Formats: sequence, structure tokens, C-alpha cells
Amino acid sequence: MIPILSIDQLRQLDQKAHSQGRLEELVNNAGRQVYVAALKILKGTYGRRVFVIAGRGNNGKDAMVAAKLLRDRGAKVVEVEADKCDLVPRDFELVIDGAYGTGFHGTYSRPRLQGNPYVISIDIPSGVNGDTGVACDGAIKADATVTFASLKAGLLIGDGPNLAGHISVADIGLEIDACNTWLLEESDCIGNINFGKRSDNKWSYPVAVLSARPGMEGATHLASSSAMHAGAGMVRILCRSGTSERLPVSEAVIVEYPNENYVDEVGVESQRCKAMVVGPGFGLSEEAKLQLRSIIATSTCPLVIDADAISAFSNAQDLREVLKCQPRREVVITPHDGEFERLVGRKPLPDRISDVRELAQRLGCSVLLKGPASIVASSSGEVYVSNSGTKVLATAGSGDVLAGLIASLIARGCNTFQAAAYGTFIHGKSARQLGSYAITASALPSAIAKWFERGEH
Repeated sequence: MIPILSIDQLRQLDQKAHSQGRLEELVNNAGRQVYVAALKILKGTYGRRVFVIAGRGNNGKDAMVAAKLLRDRGAKVVEVEADKCDLVPRDFELVIDGAYGTGFHGTYSRPRLQGNPYVISIDIPSGVNGDTGVACDGAIKADATVTFASLKAGLLIGDGPNLAGHISVADIGLEIDACNTWLLEESDCIGNINFGKRSDNKWSYPVAVLSARPGMEGATHLASSSAMHAGAGMVRILCRSGTSERLPVSEAVIVEYPNENYVDEVGVESQRCKAMVVGPGFGLSEEAKLQLRSIIATSTCPLVIDADAISAFSNAQDLREVLKCQPRREVVITPHDGEFERLVGRKPLPDRISDVRELAQRLGCSVLLKGPASIVASSSGEVYVSNSGTKVLATAGSGDVLAGLIASLIARGCNTFQAAAYGTFIHGKSARQLGSYAITASALPSAIAKWFERGEH
């Protein structure tokens, strides 16, 4: 996991370093890391032309250290103060952007670049907010960003990913006292997932999936197929009267209950399974909403609350009251931006990490906010960010696949926070195996199985 620090946390670390008399040391270390990055791009320094934009803060000081080191190695370096720089002449091969760092706010007008120089930004592209990734109109677009000690949320969300280029995290000797926000890496998932053992049987990791309404059976099939491909040995599809005959034939066990007994029977079934997917394609008629609310109130196994099961509630407080009926049961909800808005009464704010953390603490459960960088928060305030996804996941049914995958990981022993985070990462990595333009959700479960095969070995 790679730590992600907020601007407030970074300020506190800077204040601590200042009190310890270490600021100059840290600036020198940061400047040397930028110099090393520049060497890799220039592939030699003698006679190379480098243009350095230096602001008044620590980023400008970092840039000046890098400039001196490059000049000492024979590069021809021009340094310009950020507020006096409106043009980079044509004959420069490299631009070092040290105008503004993570504390930027307000406006900035980037210099006009003549020619096609490579641009390295220090810590974050100038003009980008460090917490939200929101960029002003004049923000710099970098080819690479060298950031220090930790990632910043603004490099992962908002405009940041489109402006930062290749991101590297450099160690400058800054000691991180505490961190509760992390970017997931593949090794985190592989190292914390139960891949199973020889003594397992089909009931070792059972998952239940509530069946969809007529016409939406594909949602049920995708969620159940994903759970099976992720290692659930037994998937039980729980149907209302008259809905089972339209489900496609699969290895899942289809259990049909009379509509008047449906909620009670699901409650009994929840005692046999280790996780249950609630919501995809279920419907939002008044009867369906009442059933969903009753099932969430009475079921005892961990729940993945998705899609219609989120929309069955008028707001977050309404959902919280129902979740209180089973206070010791683990739950994760998986909203996209529109479902988040229905719960909270507004769209997610640019500071998405803080927004998701606040909702998780308010609900007392894990929350996964889906997006280009998906954010998972626990009720205790921890946050995992996954940026493994790709634009091809913006396709109908991919959320149903994710819900089944998360349920399988819960059944295999992950808590809901871990399962949502690891599942989101695996979901994204699996999609990347399938191409970069367009895929169908039905192709994802097989790709997920291949990820597990590689991870196990």
C-alpha cells in the first residue's frame, strides 16, 4: 500500500520538520530526486537545455536545487520566477515545473510552451488542488510528476490523473507519523486473500444472491457468475414466485419461495451463507422496496447492498435506522455518484475521500464509491483507493459483477472493507486484460478467474 496524505497532514509534517531544523535537508533531498528524474529523461546532461520554473515556496526551492545539480553536470539551465514566466522558448528539451505545489489555491496561468519539451512537475502539476484534483484553467500538463513521501489525493482523482503523467513517489526522509488513507497495489490483494485449501468443499464459501425482477435476470446471472468465478463454491439464487424459469441455466442453485413468505425464507437462508448480494435488478415498486428493507433488517450474514437496494432508501438516515436492526453484522454499500446523491442529498464533493469517509462513519458500515478511482471507506475512518479500473468498465452490468466478486471475498474471510477494496482492484485489473476500447460485463467473470489463478501461483 502507498500512503496518501492530505494537505493538512503535509502541513503538520512540514511544521514538525521546521521545528526539528530539517527543512533544508528535506529540500535538498527533494531537489536531488527531481534531478535524478531529469537525468533519466535527458539521458545525459552536458549541453542539454533545461528550463526551470521556480515559485516562492518549497517547490521553487526544490526546483533550484535540481537546477544547480544539472548545471554542475554541464547542462545549460535557465531559471525563471513563476510569476514572471509566460513563455518557454523553443530550444529547451526539459521543463521543470516548480511553480506551485500541493497547497495551491486560486488561479495560475501556465507559460506557453514552444516546441515540445518534456515536463516534470514537482509534487503535483502547478494549478492542481492537492486534495481534490480540481485544476484551474491554466494548470500545467506534465509528462511526469515526482511527488514526495506519499501520494496526494489530487494525483488520483479529479483532473489530477489527466495532468500528472507518470507518477513516482520519492523518499526524501520525511517521517510519516500516521496515515489512514492508502492506494492499493496488487500485492496487497494477493497477500490478504484466502485462495482456498485442499480440504474445502462446496459449502466452505457459500454466497446468496437475491434474484432480479422479470426482465432484469441478467443482473442476477452476472452477480452469481462473478461470485462463482471468484471462488464461491456454492451460489444460491433466491427467487420470488414466478421468476425462476427465466433465469439462464448455470451451476448456481435456484431456490424459489412463495412471495408471501419470501422475506422470512431469505432470513433463514442468510444463516446458511457467508455473504449475500442484495439489490441488483430487484425492482423499485413499493412492494419490492418493502421486501428489500425487511431483508436488510432481518438477514444475519454480511451483506453487499447494491443498486436497487440502495435506492430503496430515501436518505442515509433512513438506511442507518434499518442497519441498526443487526448492529453486529457487517455491511458494505456500493453506490455510484447518482446513488450517493440520493442518500446524501447532493453530488459527491470534489474532496471525494472525505465525503466517502464521512458517509461510512455516519452509516456505521463500509462504503464503496465507484468511479475512475474508486474509494472505499470503513466505519472507523480508514480509506483504500483503487485506480486499477479502466473506461471499459463503464458498461451495463459491470457493477453486478463487482457485487458478486465482493460477496465471494467476504465468504472467503475478508471483512467488508477489505472485500470491497480488493474486489474493486481485481475488477479493474481483470477488465484491463480484456482490451482498451469496449467489453461486455459477461466477459468479466472469466477474466476474474484468471486473475485468481495468477494470484494463487
